[in-house]
Amino acid sequence: YEVGYFVGYPTPYPTGYPTGYPTGYPTPYPTDYPTRYPTKYPTSYPTPGLISGNNMLNGKEHKLKKNIFLGTVKSFSGYQLAFKIKFDKKIGGWGSILHFTADGNNCCGFGQRVPGIWTYTGSTRLHIRTSTTRNGNDGCDPAQQLPLNNWNDIKIQVLDNSQIQIFYNGACVCTYKMGGSVFPSGRKLKVYGGDPWHSAAAATIKDLYYTPLTLAPTPYPTGYPTGYPTKYPT
Repeated sequence: YEVGYFVGYPTPYPTGYPTGYPTGYPTPYPTDYPTRYPTKYPTSYPTPGLISGNNMLNGKEHKLKKNIFLGTVKSFSGYQLAFKIKFDKKIGGWGSILHFTADGNNCCGFGQRVPGIWTYTGSTRLHIRTSTTRNGNDGCDPAQQLPLNNWNDIKIQVLDNSQIQIFYNGACVCTYKMGGSVFPSGRKLKVYGGDPWHSAAAATIKDLYYTPLTLAPTPYPTGYPTGYPTKYPT
């Protein structure tokens, strides 16, 4: 969680402390940006209730292991999943990196991979899957392999119009317009790194962020990337 600041801006409801912008409901602590529901702790970004997903590893590095439950987040229909990864070696079989699942199962129902990320066997090429109503195992797999023993910056962007884009170190390496509708916002997701069903990739991750991504304009600063210009800087 990010810590808010005491900036003393008026709100339409009483709050325990000043908030940076108006809030739709009372909040017991300061927030940098508006929230639609009460928050138990200071928040720096707007959320549909519970904040999860911001700096999920608390600034630490995480060595991937099989069946490691990292926690839960609330889903976003459009989202960006960003993290850094460093591979030690290639392994045989699918190598699990991260797996977000709504019902705690592997594949291939709606919401069971939102997303799921693996390495191909004997490779550092990524297999990136995210559920839609048409295909519970849809996604976009870049052709490139990632180098060993170097940190690589990965961003997965899924828009609520079912467009998916993958970025390696700032460059777009895969884009695809999926069919059907993406998984809705506000559902609880279990997050694994790696998952219970596959061996873990021989890698370490850090700087893990799961944040909303939207095509619609926003009336206040979001602090997250959006697929459409906003009235304020993001």
